Parts: sequence; structure tokens; C-alpha cells
Amino acid sequence: MATPEEIEVLGGGPVAALATSRLARARLAVRWLADPADTTDGGEGDVLPAELYARLPAADDAGADRRIVLHRWMLLDGSRWTGTEFRESGPEGLPVAVLRSELTERCAREARELGVSPRKPEAAPPSPDPPGAPPTPAPAARVGRSLGRLLTEPSFGEPSRRRPTTRTEWHGCLRFNLEPARIEARFGLRPGEGATVDWLAAPDGGIVAGGSLRTYRDCLGLTLQVWGVVRPPTAADLDQQRRRFLAHPALAPLLAGSQLSSEVRRELRPPPADRWGGSGYLRLGRGAGLEASNGMELRGLPAELASAEIAAEVTATALRSGPRLGDRSGEYARRLRADPSYVGLADWAARGRRLRRTAGASAEWPRFQAELFHRLMTEEGGPKRSVRSTVMSTRRDAHLSPARLFRSAWNWWEAW
Repeated sequence: MATPEEIEVLGGGPVAALATSRLARARLAVRWLADPADTTDGGEGDVLPAELYARLPAADDAGADRRIVLHRWMLLDGSRWTGTEFRESGPEGLPVAVLRSELTERCAREARELGVSPRKPEAAPPSPDPPGAPPTPAPAARVGRSLGRLLTEPSFGEPSRRRPTTRTEWHGCLRFNLEPARIEARFGLRPGEGATVDWLAAPDGGIVAGGSLRTYRDCLGLTLQVWGVVRPPTAADLDQQRRRFLAHPALAPLLAGSQLSSEVRRELRPPPADRWGGSGYLRLGRGAGLEASNGMELRGLPAELASAEIAAEVTATALRSGPRLGDRSGEYARRLRADPSYVGLADWAARGRRLRRTAGASAEWPRFQAELFHRLMTEEGGPKRSVRSTVMSTRRDAHLSPARLFRSAWNWWEAW
């Protein structure tokens, strides 16, 4: 049972661990409730801005993370990496690719050094209200003797009361163990450098799939996103697209002989109605729905970590001025919305909405661009024919009207 001097952090993963360490650093008594099995996130990873990465606990191994210096995109129906490619120079200021599991270990280690370790909850969290049931009492009645709660997962603590949705998305993440030499040889990287590769599949039976491949220190992270144009996708659709991606001619040679070390899959849902919290509790990380997809890549870790830092600061300030946390959701939401990571996440979500509305047209432009490039250039790299006639013939062969071609190019430009 929590004592009056404690504030509870419910949930596992890097967000809960970071919030716990920040509260402990502010000399507050913290009770971290998390099942040991929930303190890692399998093979999921994300890219952090350099300034946010610098504020996090350092890794034991200086080469644990990779600076992202190379970006490419490809098409599912091609056998090579095609399309846009650009390389950034200089290690300073570059984004960093981090696995959530490794980041959790760092933040948890710092929390343990400050005297706080995760404890298994004494009772299972209550399930959401069944359809038609009366609303469960407000969370303030359940805070009990603790000073307040920070909820990092929608399933923890209080009923989610999710908003109704007509769209379903499946997200899957695969992690493959590979030798760094194979990764660097395949992508043309130097030691310590990282790369991201994105691809998009055209609608197939009303199901659209997108994905991203990212290199880490000694593994590859493969993220799949599946959504429906005319119907919600199922777990079987995710399995079908998963096999399709792994059998792709550009991926199969790279993954040959490699070992799948972990797999994570879950259904993406909209945030709960009480997104930022209420009287006596705050929601942060995935508990506040701080994740979004642009149709090919799922992001959210920068905004999740920012929410942990802001929630810890708001909680510490509130407890210095009063005996309990109270309702600080408004102040917390205002500060978080002004954070650059949340602004970037909102833009990322807007790109995904535009792409999902016109998935077919958005997939046509990169395919047209790659085909036009191959027709314009010879094997030696010189011009093959006049640009105008080649553009017209490529458009006619692809059965694209000028209006649809323009719309697909505009959609692609807005999404990226």
C-alpha cells in the first residue's frame, strides 16, 4: 500500500523509467509499479533528436547507438533500393537511432541508483468498461493515500473510455541480429553510422502496407504498418504483409541466415478521452496516445520522453505548493503541446492522414519517378532521349492522366 509520501508511476518501458528517475532526482518518494515483463519493448526503436538524446542517461558502451546519416526510400515492386538518397555530414546534431529496450535499461539503472526499483502491482489493473455499462467513478476516488499517479499505459489504472473509431491499424516490429560488417557493407556505411529505408506498397484488396528498415549497432529493426482503405485490416493481413516484405528480393539476401531475436505487434488505437489526465493523475507516453504514423513508420518516442520530463516537473512543482497533485492536466497539456517533439509528432500524424486518404495516388508518384529515371538514363549514366517525350510515354504506359499524376506528386510532396 502506498504511503502518503509517495507518488506512483504505473507502467513499464523507457517513459515510466525516465519519469521515475526524474521524480527521484527531485527528491520525491516514488513508487514504480510495473511487471518486470513489461519493462522492455522488444525490438521497437525510434530516432531521437540530438538535444533530447544528450539529456538522457548515457550508455555503458559508447557505440551502443548510431547516428542516422543516410536516408533512402524504395518501392515494394523493385528489387533494389531506388529513389531519393541523401547523406548528412558531421556527427554533431545528427539524430540518433535508439532501441526502446536499451533506453529502458539505462533509465531504470539511473532510477535504481537513486533508490527506486520497479515493483509488481499487487492487483491486476481494472479492465475498460464494457459497452453499455455506466461510467466508472473518476480516478480521483481511486488515488487512495498516494500523492498522485503518472500513468504510462492505457491499460493501467483507470478505464480508458476510448473514443469510437472506424479505422484500425496493425503495427508490427521485427528485430534481426546481424553482424555490423554485413549491415555496413549492405548500406555503404562506416562504423557508427546508421541508415533508414522506407517503402510503400500500393493497395492490394483494400489493404495498404508501408514499412521502414533501420540499422542499429548490431541489429536491423523492421517496422510494418498495415491499414485498410475499405475495411479494417486483421492480424492475418499483417501476417501476409510480413511474409511479403521478408521475401522481397532487396531484403532476402540481407536477412539470409540471420536470426529473428524479437517481434512486437499491436493494434493502434486513438488516445483515451481523458488524454492528459485529471484530478490526481496524469497520462504520459503511450497512455496519452503519443504515437503516430506517416503510413510507413511509427514514431512517438521523442514526444513520450518529453512527456515524462514535463510530467515530472509539473508534479514536483505541484507537490511543493500543495499536499497532493490535484488536477494539473491543463498545465501539463499546454507545456507538452509547446514542446518541439510534440509539434513534430502532430506533423507526422498529419502526413499519415494525407497518405491514408489517397494511398493509391501516393504510391503512384514514386513508381512513376523511378521508371522515368531508368528511361531517361542509359547504363553508362548519360541522357537517353528528350525529357518531354520520355515523361509523356512513361505517363501513358502507367495509365496516368495528367491530373492524377499531378495529384499523386502533390500528395507525396505533402506526406514527405
